[in-house]
Amino acid sequence: MENRRDAKELTLSLPLDLRRPSYHHSGITQRTLKRRNGTVDKEEKAKEEGVPDEEGWVTVTRKGGRCPGLARNESFNNRVMEREKKSRAQKELLNFYAWQHRNNKRENLVELRKRFEEDKQKIALMREQRKFRPY
Repeated sequence: MENRRDAKELTLSLPLDLRRPSYHHSGITQRTLKRRNGTVDKEEKAKEEGVPDEEGWVTVTRKGGRCPGLARNESFNNRVMEREKKSRAQKELLNFYAWQHRNNKRENLVELRKRFEEDKQKIALMREQRKFRPY
């Protein structure tokens, strides 16, 4: 144990140029470093995923993440296209100029007055048709 500590202190006291060859020849590979750090390649995880351990248990993991892939069928594509059309229509500039905005307001008011008069006539007809029925 003391020998290792002395060897580490010795290597740390050496300049970088002299330490580099000892590091490269130490036998540590990227794979072992990853395993020491707890990170393993995706390929290795995939290999180990379906393999049972000593006791016969199989590790099951969740692959999809939080958002699984969207189903690409005809109805989904239609909904996406409708949303795109709506967004395009909203982006389109309506009533860009002030006079266009005023004209639209006037037209809407005329239409509302017209509907109001029609409703008044309907209500008058309903009142005329109503008869006094006490029982």
